[in-house]
Amino acid sequence: MNPARFSAMLLVLACLTACNRESTETPEPKAEPAPAAPAPLPIDEPLLSPRTMQLAQSGWHFDLKLSPDGQGGEAFEGWARNTEGQEVTLSDPAEGEALAEAFATDLDSDGRPELLLWWQSTGSSAEGAVRGWRFEDEAASIALLLPELDSDSALGYRGRDQFGIQGAMLARSFPVYREDDDNAEPTSGFVRVIRYALNKGSFEAASISLEPAAGSPQAEVLGG
Repeated sequence: MNPARFSAMLLVLACLTACNRESTETPEPKAEPAPAAPAPLPIDEPLLSPRTMQLAQSGWHFDLKLSPDGQGGEAFEGWARNTEGQEVTLSDPAEGEALAEAFATDLDSDGRPELLLWWQSTGSSAEGAVRGWRFEDEAASIALLLPELDSDSALGYRGRDQFGIQGAMLARSFPVYREDDDNAEPTSGFVRVIRYALNKGSFEAASISLEPAAGSPQAEVLGG
């Protein structure tokens, strides 16, 4: 056989074999992207100068007045008024704390509003706390407090709390520290998120989860 013709036949046979292999191989499925990691709740830097805030909810109007308390925090005075002109005077014994945010809510949808104050310590830990009131029709106010962190939830806690309203829940998040972490730089890459429900006039933890912190390697992996 002509050597050139034999070489051509070998080339055709190789091509046919390769094409057949490609047609019988099953392509590997593409990985579905993981859900995006949740972003931390928003936080505002506390303002330590005289300021006022006005909020309203369920027929009630709230006037808040804040001024420096001489200890690095803010002194608070407040007034709540309903549509009938009844007024409740509000005060909070905070010392060395600044008001990061105030929320006028009706978390249990009973037509009786809540005024929640998110206080933040002015030290390096920036520990957060929420205290507030629930208002009745007769202009009475009932104090509201969050439950203390239990031993499991407090693991790795060093402050830097953030709070926000998510639907009918008050959500709290804070970074989880490793034992050797510097206070300024948690390295676990996770935040603990606690969502509180208002049940019969008291807050209770409805869910507790560990979620990747935005910008961490864990969040990048889960975000695809």
